[in-house]
Amino acid sequence: MDPGMDLDRRAALGLVGGGLAGGLFWNAASGDAVADAGGPDSRPDATADDVEAYTHGNADFGLDLLEELAAADPEKNRMVSPTSVSAALAMVWAGARGETASEMRQTLRFPHDRPALHRAVGALTHELGRRAEGVPPSEGARLWEDNRFELRLANALWGQAGFPFAESFLGTLDRYYGSGLRTADFQSDPDGARQRVNDWAASRTAGRIDELLPAGSVTRETRFAVVNAVYLLADWDRQFDPEETEDGEFTAIDGRSRQVRMMEQTDDFRTTFDREAGYRAVELPYVGGDLAMVLAMPFHGETSFREFEAAVDGAWLTDRFAELDAADETETLVRLPRFEFETTTSLNDPLRELGMASAFDPGAANFDGVVAEGDDVPLYLSHVFHDTYVAVDETGTEAAAATGGLGEEVSRPPTFAADRPFLFCIRDRPTDAVLFLGRVVDAAAAALGSG
Repeated sequence: MDPGMDLDRRAALGLVGGGLAGGLFWNAASGDAVADAGGPDSRPDATADDVEAYTHGNADFGLDLLEELAAADPEKNRMVSPTSVSAALAMVWAGARGETASEMRQTLRFPHDRPALHRAVGALTHELGRRAEGVPPSEGARLWEDNRFELRLANALWGQAGFPFAESFLGTLDRYYGSGLRTADFQSDPDGARQRVNDWAASRTAGRIDELLPAGSVTRETRFAVVNAVYLLADWDRQFDPEETEDGEFTAIDGRSRQVRMMEQTDDFRTTFDREAGYRAVELPYVGGDLAMVLAMPFHGETSFREFEAAVDGAWLTDRFAELDAADETETLVRLPRFEFETTTSLNDPLRELGMASAFDPGAANFDGVVAEGDDVPLYLSHVFHDTYVAVDETGTEAAAATGGLGEEVSRPPTFAADRPFLFCIRDRPTDAVLFLGRVVDAAAAALGSG
C-alpha cells in the first residue's frame, strides 16, 4: 500500500480463494451456529449452454493461471482450483465497475454479463453440491473398496461492522453464492478476524488448508474478505491394489530419474492416444461416475513436456473431454505414482500478468458496486491468496485442490505409464467443470508414503 495514501479515502479489500464446504460456522457476534449453504438454496435459472460456456472459459483461465505459476518455478509441482478462484473473484466482480470490471471479465474468461454469469456460477455450484447423491453405498468387503465420496463447496463473506455495503451487492452474493454477510471487526482486531477466516477455511477442508491468510495480510484497513472453498474426497471406481504398488522410476522435468512408489492396474478405461497430434490421455473415474481424473502427457521422445504444456489451452482440454466421452472403455494398463503436495501462493502478480491490473491499483480500482449509493468509500484488492492440496493413492483422491506411458503393442493392453511429467485435472463429467488442475514434474518431491 502507498504509505502516502489517505486511508480514510481508500479502503483495502481482502480477497481469498481456497480449496470444501460443510460443517458449521460459529457466529461470534450472536453465538448462533450457522450452517453453510454450500451455494444457493435452489438452482438459479441458467441454461445448460450458459453453464457450459462458463466452465469452458474457466478451464481456459485455469490453464492460464497454472502456466503463470509454472513459469515462476518450472521445476516444481503446482496445482490450482479454477472453480474456487473463479467463484471467489466472481463474487468480487459483482461489485466491480468500469475498467476494473472489464479487465476482470477478460482475465477470468467470463462469457456472460451480469447477472447471467452469477446465475451460471450459482447453477454449477448447486449441481456440484449434489453429486454425492448419485454414489451408491459400498458393497465391498475390503477396506479399500469403501465408496467414499464427498464433494463440498462453500462461500463466505466477512464485512466490517457498520460498513455501508450496497444492498444489491449483498443480495447478489446471497442469492447466487449463499454467502450471507458475517460481521467482523477488522479495524479493532485484524488478526482475530484473520484467524476466524482461517478457522472457517480449515474446518471446510478437513484441516488441509489451515492458514489461507498469512500473518499480516489482514490490516485495520481491510473492509471485507470473500472466501470460496472446495473439498473433494473420492474413491476410485476401480481401485489400485496396494499389493501391486512397487518401486519404479520417475524421470523429472530436469532429466533426473528417482525411485517412487508406482501404483499399477489393468482394467477397462477410456483412453485417447494420438501419436500424430503428440499426446495421450486416460480418464480414471471416481465412484458414482460423475467425477474423474484425466491424465495427459506427450509421447515419449517426440515432444518435450514444456512444449506440450505450452500448447494446452482450454479448447484443447475440452476437446479431450469430448474424445474421452465418445471413446469406448478398453483394457488399459495404468501406472501412476502415489503423490501428495500443496500449493500455497499469492495470486496478485499472476492475475496482474494475465490482465487484471487495475483491481490491485489503489488509484485505479473501481469497486463502486460494493458500496451503497451516496457513500464514497473507494476500494481495491489488497491480496488474492490461493492454497490447494492434493493426495492420490490406491484408494482414491483427496483434494482441498496424473500421466502417461507408451502402449502400442497389439499383444498386450495399451499402457499409460506416468513415469515422466504429466498434467492432471479433476473434472465434473456432466458439466466439464474443472475442479482441480495441476502438473506433476517431480514425483519424488511429492512422494506419498512408502508403504
